[in-house]
Amino acid sequence: MVKVGCTELQYQREREYYSRIVPVVQQIKKRHNVANKIQQQETEFFKHLSNSLRVDSLPQIAGLLKRLNERLGQNLTIDLFLLQCPVAFAASMGRDGLVSKGESREIIVIVSQHFLNNLKDVEQLSVLGHEVAHLIFGHMEVPGKIILTTETSLAGQPTLKSDTLKWMICREISCDVLGLVACDCDEEAFSSAMLKFFTGLSPQVLCVEGLLTQLQESSFRQLDDIHESPFDPVLSSHPLTPLRLKLAKLLVQSALIGKYGSAVSQEELLSLKKEFNQMIDTQVRRIYPDIVSGEGQAAEDEVGYDICLAVALADGKVTSDEMVAIAKIVGDSPYARTRLRQTRERLIRTRGTEIGAELVRSAVQKARGRRLSKSEIVRLLKKMLVVAATDRTLENSELDMVYSFAKEFGVTQQDIVILVHQMGLR
Repeated sequence: MVKVGCTELQYQREREYYSRIVPVVQQIKKRHNVANKIQQQETEFFKHLSNSLRVDSLPQIAGLLKRLNERLGQNLTIDLFLLQCPVAFAASMGRDGLVSKGESREIIVIVSQHFLNNLKDVEQLSVLGHEVAHLIFGHMEVPGKIILTTETSLAGQPTLKSDTLKWMICREISCDVLGLVACDCDEEAFSSAMLKFFTGLSPQVLCVEGLLTQLQESSFRQLDDIHESPFDPVLSSHPLTPLRLKLAKLLVQSALIGKYGSAVSQEELLSLKKEFNQMIDTQVRRIYPDIVSGEGQAAEDEVGYDICLAVALADGKVTSDEMVAIAKIVGDSPYARTRLRQTRERLIRTRGTEIGAELVRSAVQKARGRRLSKSEIVRLLKKMLVVAATDRTLENSELDMVYSFAKEFGVTQQDIVILVHQMGLR
């Protein structure tokens, strides 16, 4: 039997990206410029302490921290400091600095005055649960922001920064889960704390009957709008607030969280974790499809190959540069090799533009049959545009081929123009 604890609630995608980046991060941290940045960031954090008031010895706070440790099944030493700040914020660092490993049991948390002024104790628990989760999960071992702002030149690691950014988004989701558990899965308290911190709304405003529910519903509509938009949200180190609110509402119903603190069999635990992570994946995929890969990827790659080949055929032929670009974008596969062989054989007797049009029609049917989302369609359009720009010129015939696919999924010509500029292709 296995007891369901904090470790079991860590989002699987965070683990996956961590395993990709941590070997490289260990090398980077030894570099002089990175080591200096780590030291500077630690110094800046500890400077805040000189202007802060330590409050963890206050009976009210001491009792809160005791409840936090009990709820999370931990025995952490938590030094809590209060700092005056124009906007609400909370930050944390291991007692031994930015490279604290998961086995460290001491953490420093700094909160703004809003923490005491605006939050109820159950809301405070959700904020503290999130902050200490960074220590529990070993996040401080990876100086993410420093990696993103430092020029690195490690051969064979072209995706380090993008993988680090994806890991940072996933780690915040893991921390939100512990924040939810810390407040005894009080989804209303979790959401109200987040809204107070991120919108600046006062307790007096949020206490209006029905307003919290209305704000949540509004955020969920916003999430749907983002999902349907042809443009990807800009990646930042934190997930979009509407996504975090949506996940909180769903995860309180998760069977895994319902079993938190209980002993289950290994087989049951695997089943519970699978359902839990699929629940998160479903919502993350809607907003950040690049983070969740694997499932359905083969289907998307087949559609991608067809439409990339179609746009290459827009001028009647496929150049070697275009084939190299397609291979890099979609990859090599038995399907790709078969499709290319068939196309070359048909080019002997059929015009390339006709073959391209047929490939688009085939891709549309596959995309519809496999129910590709709007964000997945946009990702495919971007691949088409990259192939079209291989010769550094976007021809009208190529853009027409892109639009012939796009229009079937509600993407307008104006949307394509914006995508072209967004990608820096014109």
